[in-house]
Amino acid sequence: MTDFSIGIVGLDQMGGALSERFEQRELGHIVTDINSQNLQIHLAESGVAPAATPSDIGQMCDLVFVTEIADSTFRESVIGPTGLVHGVSAGTIIVDMSEANPSTGIELAGRLAS
Repeated sequence: MTDFSIGIVGLDQMGGALSERFEQRELGHIVTDINSQNLQIHLAESGVAPAATPSDIGQMCDLVFVTEIADSTFRESVIGPTGLVHGVSAGTIIVDMSEANPSTGIELAGRLAS
């Protein structure tokens, strides 16, 4: 089987719970959060590998779950200075699990595709 890497961007309630589920099932994954405090709290409670930025997650992972809780953090994680857009390659699967406005997800998908 080919290696398939999973990343999570956003470690609030949903992202943290998703990471915990992956860890319970021994699914290796990488996590990050644009809020360094969220990242540090999560790392202190788990054995998950961290990435410095969403861009790093994009470079390392084949499947990325974005679980940000607001339009502003969703935008920053995707198109900000260290966002996914700067690291993802063609074929990367990005799953929007954010709590942002659905129209924001559509807009950002278009930005990633271009």
